[in-house]
Amino acid sequence: MPGRSIHLAMPIALLALLWFGVATIWVEGRWAVSSLEAAIFLFTTCTVFQSRWKTHPHWAVGCLAAVAMWGIAQMLFGWTVSPAETQWAILYWMASACLCALGTLVRRREYFLNGLLWFGAAASVLTLAQLYTSKGRILWWIPTHELDQIFGTFPNRNHYAAFIELLFPLAVWRTFEDRGNGWRYAGAASLMYGSVIASASRAGAILVTVELALVLVMVHWRGLGKTHFRARLILVLGGVVAFAVVAGPETVWRRLWAPNPYAVRREYLESALAMFAVRPLRGFGLGTWASAYPAYAVADFGVMANHAHSEWGQWGAEGGVGVVAIMAGLFVLALRRAVSNVWAFGLVAVMLHALVDYPLVRLGLGSWWFALLGVAIGETWQLRNHEPATEVKLGIAGTPPFPKSRA
Repeated sequence: MPGRSIHLAMPIALLALLWFGVATIWVEGRWAVSSLEAAIFLFTTCTVFQSRWKTHPHWAVGCLAAVAMWGIAQMLFGWTVSPAETQWAILYWMASACLCALGTLVRRREYFLNGLLWFGAAASVLTLAQLYTSKGRILWWIPTHELDQIFGTFPNRNHYAAFIELLFPLAVWRTFEDRGNGWRYAGAASLMYGSVIASASRAGAILVTVELALVLVMVHWRGLGKTHFRARLILVLGGVVAFAVVAGPETVWRRLWAPNPYAVRREYLESALAMFAVRPLRGFGLGTWASAYPAYAVADFGVMANHAHSEWGQWGAEGGVGVVAIMAGLFVLALRRAVSNVWAFGLVAVMLHALVDYPLVRLGLGSWWFALLGVAIGETWQLRNHEPATEVKLGIAGTPPFPKSRA
């Protein structure tokens, strides 16, 4: 596939992979994740053979690949308590490295980010529409084991909130950056905010509110949209408040003021820290939390604990200090990119959410984070390696536009 066709097909194919991941995130069987991983590996192989990589991948890609290599080392040296689970985790981290690498290659970022944004807006509409009517069914049709509401295709309120956290800063930023269609992005931002309130995720409600404040501060600080700032500000704030009221903030408000809001999660985290203290360097094996946890449980809740409800704690227990250090490095990288790419605050928010939940465990959602990290670092990496980039507006990148590609 020659030059221009590759530039057009690459972001479309990556979008399709990410959409598929979220559309099938409710699937309990392994087939959906395995299909996504196989497609990611195949797409990456095709990209390599098309000679798209003219330079070495960004160091973030190497860090994610190093986590996968660490899992292989755990298996070779017999450090993992469950080799089968570690094998699945190795595939997850390999796919994450590929997604980050593919994200750095996206040239038409304006269109790619729009594809993600409007998918998120559609998910918000779906969430609000089915909130009290789905009765635990995906699209009112596919039954699940959940007795509570379904949020779009997400059977977990916190995972849905983390998904919107990724995209919400982009919608707010575009409201002020786009002179002609700002009102559309204001509507998308309002829908997203209202759907997070409706999900009753405490961390989600706090983080999207902080994101809103941060983006507005950045908009004012950079002097973006001076001629229409007040009008757009009223539009955004009015829409956010209106949809929050329509969604019903009573549930999340009650949960925020619960007597012990960190109950259960605290005990899981204490167990994770105890596991980390026993094996701070080797870890118990990537993906082995459920197998290793019972011996270190500090309380019995009568249910099976599949995750630590703190991804940072789980990374430490499963992979040791090395994995935690790598993820901390990626968190700092995301924070640095958010300074120039305001929409990248979504990456930071999800990592903060991971302190009290596990948003990246599922590849269907984690794939969005890793791909967006690649997009966020891609422009700087391409300039450093003298590669062309295309169609990045001043409002999105926070830097002067790049020259158009001649490919």
